[in-house]
Amino acid sequence: MTSRRPIACVTTILFLCLLQNYCFAQDKAKNTFGKVSPTDFALPNTSIIDSNANAVILSDVGDVHFVGNKKGWFSYVYKRQTRIKILNKKGFELATVKVYLEGPKYEDDDKLSNVDAAAYNVENGQVVQTKLDPKDIFQNRTEKEWTEAKFSVPGAKEGAIIEYTYTVTSDYYFRLPAWEFQWEHYPCLSSQYQVDIPQTLSYILVRQGVHPYVVDKGGAGRTSYRVTQKVESDISGSDRDLMVSANTIKHTWAMKDVPAFGNERYLTTPQN
Repeated sequence: MTSRRPIACVTTILFLCLLQNYCFAQDKAKNTFGKVSPTDFALPNTSIIDSNANAVILSDVGDVHFVGNKKGWFSYVYKRQTRIKILNKKGFELATVKVYLEGPKYEDDDKLSNVDAAAYNVENGQVVQTKLDPKDIFQNRTEKEWTEAKFSVPGAKEGAIIEYTYTVTSDYYFRLPAWEFQWEHYPCLSSQYQVDIPQTLSYILVRQGVHPYVVDKGGAGRTSYRVTQKVESDISGSDRDLMVSANTIKHTWAMKDVPAFGNERYLTTPQN
């Protein structure tokens, strides 16, 4: 088997603090969702985009923070916002988005919300937007433990910009979403992942890949959480809401101009 550098990604696993003691700065990506101008269609002159590119990931931003839940503990909230320039028909596959939701029972499943998507095309010098209709978001139980949510961005054409955003709220706090800065077949101009974790929880950071971070900053904060506890001794069976304050650990990672991973003979999957 020939060697291949591992795809650049961050994975978190429970039980070890992941952050270095840096002074935290507000490095959140500027929210440009829904704001597309004709100048956004021009790609920069960079070596990661060549004649074989079928699409370019313009930006990919992930954010994880925690909220109190009705089970007396924490749930994580994961938001993703992605913008892509489609160069030709081979890039149309990126207009179909799949989100996998964990949960053995429907009442315990991950919750998908705030789904928004649109395609943008230049017609007669003007940017024309085609938005996703919420009724075109479908969910299908694919396995006992997983549900697939799926939607296709309408209006995707050669030369179009597509973007989408969604939020997943999950009680399965012991396994945070992994983040891949490097895409398998497409160059990525900008990718960022940010976490804000109460210090009650701690995680191992597993990093793969050799591409450097342009941002790698961490620090501390403090947040209040509303946690609902069931009071079993209460005859009325009512629940009790508590406001819990906790120190938090924050970290932001970002990469820019990450080339496509590409294919490799005898490689069963890029994750290997």
